[in-house]
Amino acid sequence: MIGDTVNVCARLEALAGDLIEDRDVTTLVSREVVEAVGDAFEFELIGDQMVKGRKQEVSVWRLVRIVG
Repeated sequence: MIGDTVNVCARLEALAGDLIEDRDVTTLVSREVVEAVGDAFEFELIGDQMVKGRKQEVSVWRLVRIVG
């Protein structure tokens, strides 16, 4: 698989370990994912982050829990 979406996912995966060290499992997603899934999940905004290969920051969110 190739493309911008795949690259952003790989960068978020690496960022999860760097940003949140006290958790065994951390799921980070972009704003686009938060908007796509609606109210089925609860997310916490981590903030805008620069990721390698992007000129603009990515809005990063952490999955907190499944709501429904």
